[in-house]
Amino acid sequence: MGDQLRIQARDVGAVLDELATLTDIWTHTRDEARRTKAPAALLTRINDTLDGIAATRAVASNRQAALLTLQVKIGEQLAVVEEASTRVSQANGG
Repeated sequence: MGDQLRIQARDVGAVLDELATLTDIWTHTRDEARRTKAPAALLTRINDTLDGIAATRAVASNRQAALLTLQVKIGEQLAVVEEASTRVSQANGG
């Protein structure tokens, strides 16, 4: 379970990195479109694209936070289990 969470967290992190890159590209594209006085329809399309990327980033960030929370909880539970196992071993003379 822990390995699966690490893999998912890594994958979500990679998606967030890619979305950050796309945001930079589309922001530069918008800046250039404004500089060259591109048609309003093109600027609208670019802004819509940036809005879509931002929405996707928000979902991915929430997913990442949830995965990190689960990783912490699993780590805490594993520590409790390990402590209990140690106590049992000590009680059994081992």
